[in-house]
Amino acid sequence: MSRGVLWCGLALLLGLVLLSAPGALAETSPATAAAVFVWEPRSEVVLLEKDADVRRPPASLVKCMTALLVCDAAANGTLDWAEPAPAPPVVAAVTGARLGLTPGQAVPVQELLAALLIGS
Repeated sequence: MSRGVLWCGLALLLGLVLLSAPGALAETSPATAAAVFVWEPRSEVVLLEKDADVRRPPASLVKCMTALLVCDAAANGTLDWAEPAPAPPVVAAVTGARLGLTPGQAVPVQELLAALLIGS
């Protein structure tokens, strides 16, 4: 097992431990959540919605799933940890980001993954 996959697995485990902290689920009821969107995919009926159109930073679960997909791609050889990933032109319009990327700036995949997980 490569060090990158091991590191990624440990980061995901830490994220899951933090998400399962006591009281984490108690704070996610529709009454206290900042935003909620629940739909039934077969009928495409929205079951519950609260401020679903307001732009917000990605939730921790989205970050963990993104990390899982990146780790899987690195593990099966379709992605190289050291491969530089260029920032798209739209990065110039992103507000609230702390990386300060400029369009075309290339950052290794492993550094982007670390920024995703460590910054949370």
